[in-house]
Order: sequence, then structure tokens, then C-alpha cells
Amino acid sequence: MIQALLPIFPKQSTRINDILAFQKKDEHVYYFNATMPIFSHHVDDLASFRMITSQLYINGNCKQIDIVNAFGVTANSVKRYVKKYREEGLSGGFVKTLFGDNEVKCEGASHGLAMKNGKLIKKASYTIGHTKRLFTK
Repeated sequence: MIQALLPIFPKQSTRINDILAFQKKDEHVYYFNATMPIFSHHVDDLASFRMITSQLYINGNCKQIDIVNAFGVTANSVKRYVKKYREEGLSGGFVKTLFGDNEVKCEGASHGLAMKNGKLIKKASYTIGHTKRLFTK
């Protein structure tokens, strides 16, 4: 089928529906909405996969059957993680899975803004276990 109108996806991508696609490249999975990349994660990062597919459904970008058909997962697993995401958000196992069993605390609001190389940046810190780390955005 020739695609005459937008969205135009990369040739190697797999369509999820008419406006969404994904592509596996260099050990990462990239998600596209129309022509814009919207998210990426490592191919082995199951927590990020569950989080982004749940978000795509909850935000109305696709149907659960689109996720089932595109990725070959079961409908029950999609329903389970959508329900978990709706009820508990990222803290419902998605973040815990990403950082292991360590306690994660974000303290972004208390640190405000800072300058780095003459540019205004956001400063925040997070704690994993007993180790406090600082990151900037």
C-alpha cells in the first residue's frame, strides 16, 4: 500500500495504527506519533514498555487491540497494566521495576532553578536506597 499522506513513518518501522509506529534499532525501541519520535527504551526494559503502551492507550492514541496486534502480547496483560497505571500511576510498579527494590524519592520542587554554562536549567535530586544523586535538565 502506498502512503500518500501524512504520517510518514521510517521504512523499517512497524505500524501500531494509522498515527503510531515503533522501530527497533541498535538495542532500543523507538515510538513515533505521526512523524515525531515520542519515546524510546532499551529492548529489554519491560517496565518502560508497559508504561508507554499503557500511556498510549489511556491518552486515546490507540486501542488495546492495536497494542496486542503490534507487539504480540496478550490482551489480559495489556488490561492488567493499563488498570495498574490508572490506579497507581508510575509508582504502581513501573518506577520500582526501573530502579529495583530501592526506595526512590524525587525532590525536584525544593531545588528550583540553576545556571549551567550560561543556560537556565532545572535542578533536582533523587535518592535510591541511601545514595543521593543530583541531576539537571
